[in-house]
Amino acid sequence: MAELDYGRRSGVDNQVFGGVFQTRDGAVWFANDRGLSRFDGATWTTLTEADGLADDEVHGALVSPSGIVWLSTNSGVSQYNGLLWHRYGVADGLPDDLVRGIAEDVQGRLWAGTRSGAASFDGRNWQVFSRADGLVSDNVAAIRRLSDDALWFATDGGVSRFAGETWVNYTSADGPAADVVRDIYEADDGSIWFATDGGVTRYDGNAFETFTSENTDLGDNLTVALGQSADGAMWFAGFAAIGKSLTTRWGGAMIGSPTGSGKVSRRVRLSPCSGPGMANCGLVLGTAPCASRVAIRWSMPVGNAIPRTTACPIAAS
Repeated sequence: MAELDYGRRSGVDNQVFGGVFQTRDGAVWFANDRGLSRFDGATWTTLTEADGLADDEVHGALVSPSGIVWLSTNSGVSQYNGLLWHRYGVADGLPDDLVRGIAEDVQGRLWAGTRSGAASFDGRNWQVFSRADGLVSDNVAAIRRLSDDALWFATDGGVSRFAGETWVNYTSADGPAADVVRDIYEADDGSIWFATDGGVTRYDGNAFETFTSENTDLGDNLTVALGQSADGAMWFAGFAAIGKSLTTRWGGAMIGSPTGSGKVSRRVRLSPCSGPGMANCGLVLGTAPCASRVAIRWSMPVGNAIPRTTACPIAAS
């Protein structure tokens, strides 16, 4: 196992990451709460509002097949083609300027999740979707396109699945641990995981199974992010309270808390890498609020499994 630590000393502007992706030129980009940082293998460059970004607080990012970078921010959606920026906001058709979730559907339409509903963009116009249209809640925290080519929406009222025409909703009455769902992740085996305020729920397409700090060693029930490392282990992170574990790693047989007890309250964001050449990148862990914390890029080849007792190396920069 090898890890690379990226903190302010290395050049990245901040340690709270909303997304990690790679563009065709090989550069790796980190969307964070102080802009968009680019690393070309040797040099770091950070783009901010002064360069054309809609807002320095970036919650999510994706790269379209054409190479266009899309960012969800506190002030709308930013589009970047490598040279020019364009901002989309309420005046352009978005239901709200605070955009947290962003995804692209199988038809190539961009989707933005806001606190006032979701919206799709066909390249010319935005179409808004709300509870009146079938969305389980207007407050959308994340949007994920999974292997079924449907879009899955994490909201404060449950989970919505949209396959192009029909909405299917799942609330705590159906199986998720809580109605407040903050992240969605599809594991290698096809199971879908939900990070909720009441624990972590796994859905295999037929049944829901919930893991909590009461029935497992899950570090904290309030989870905000999910990810899977290259060895197949699932990682869960959240707002760990004083004395509770920062992250939890599930290796398949049982749940463990590799970080042990935390001495301070922290927040962790797990960002699976995406883009060409990023298959073995694994996860990036961004921590907050301390500037002395770092992000960790995991590079774990398949088959090089980590023992369950291995500590997650959240190091100081």
